[in-house]
Amino acid sequence: MRVYTIGVYGWSAEHFITRLREEGVEMVVDTRQRRGVRGKEYRFANSLALQNLLRQHGIAYKYIKALAPPVSIRRVQKQIDTAGRVRKRDRESLSSDYITQYERLVLDRYDWSELEEIRKSGIQSIALLCVERNPEACHRSLIACRLQKIYGVEVYHLTP
Repeated sequence: MRVYTIGVYGWSAEHFITRLREEGVEMVVDTRQRRGVRGKEYRFANSLALQNLLRQHGIAYKYIKALAPPVSIRRVQKQIDTAGRVRKRDRESLSSDYITQYERLVLDRYDWSELEEIRKSGIQSIALLCVERNPEACHRSLIACRLQKIYGVEVYHLTP
């Protein structure tokens, strides 16, 4: 199985869907806490619009809220971003505190059977979705890393 990661920032709807299709992505796994994105240029990534767009192009959609970072962990990163005067859209990496808490409170407690079922279903490629442009600045890279450790999957990060 191949695992891709993709954010929303920096993509147009057309470029986003084209890239997913070029890579042969069969399912998008949405890992966002809130499935809406501000800005009319990102309207395509709001939950219902995204599901419709993917369906039109033969790509399945699955929302796994259990992999979304809870507010308490997001607050940790926000405080660090604020102290460093970094906007979320400009963040280059996650703090070590965020990574430690996300791994301990989310990844270590997650029941991987849901993703195991996807893997066993015959789907060969999924894309983990969140909003950040840079995968190193987003929890989706941590999920991908864990999947690589558990299943030995190939991981590719798609950026605009």
